[in-house]
Amino acid sequence: MIKGKNYTFFVASTPGHLRKLVVPAYALVSVAALAVVGMLTIVIGVGSYSRMLWKVGNYMQCAMSWKP
Repeated sequence: MIKGKNYTFFVASTPGHLRKLVVPAYALVSVAALAVVGMLTIVIGVGSYSRMLWKVGNYMQCAMSWKP
């Protein structure tokens, strides 16, 4: 039987003790994929908000110059 790939982490729990944490590779890949999706969401949101601020700034500049 072929075993899946696992990663082992040692985490300090109480003073003087280590806890062994075995994480399957697919879990780490899933977390990395979710992190990439989250970063893309933030970048797209910041881009959209900055574009909106730029349009509002242009509108306010146009409105101030048109005022009699």
